[in-house]
Amino acid sequence: SVTVERRFPNSVAVAIVERVPVAVVYARGQSGRTEAHCVDAAGVVFAPASEYPAAESMPVLSGLEIRGLRYGIRLDEPFTGLLSSLSELLGSNPALVSAISELRVVSKDGAPAELLVYPARYRVPVRMRPVLNAGLLKSMMLVLDVVEGEGLSSSIREIDLRTDTFVYRTKEAVSG
Repeated sequence: SVTVERRFPNSVAVAIVERVPVAVVYARGQSGRTEAHCVDAAGVVFAPASEYPAAESMPVLSGLEIRGLRYGIRLDEPFTGLLSSLSELLGSNPALVSAISELRVVSKDGAPAELLVYPARYRVPVRMRPVLNAGLLKSMMLVLDVVEGEGLSSSIREIDLRTDTFVYRTKEAVSG
């Protein structure tokens, strides 16, 4: 972003702040192919991910469809709140963010949006509210460590952290 300020009597101050990617979205680019694009903390899609080497280690943001991609478009809620909280975590605890592979926003017929977090090192997705914080992600990692350590991950479909009580849903057996 650019800010221009006129200072009397005879000067102008220009401040340029480069956008910093916090996540990657996939959308059809100008080439017609689906490509990765950077999104900043304000929800602005601003550049191809190929221009930012650090984008390879950023979480993928999914659960949205971008039609007619042009740089400068801004994502709406709940994505902006999620991206803002993700940016804060990148500043304070980047190791927690690096443990996330994908953030999928799920909305159903007027119900509040939910977030499915796909951890980088575990096979079990985690359902939570669409705002991240360090305490919740640390709890998520602890629960996933226990699930993996006990050998339960193959039987669990997802873990639900939307309330103060952690719940897991098991996979249904299929008879042969």
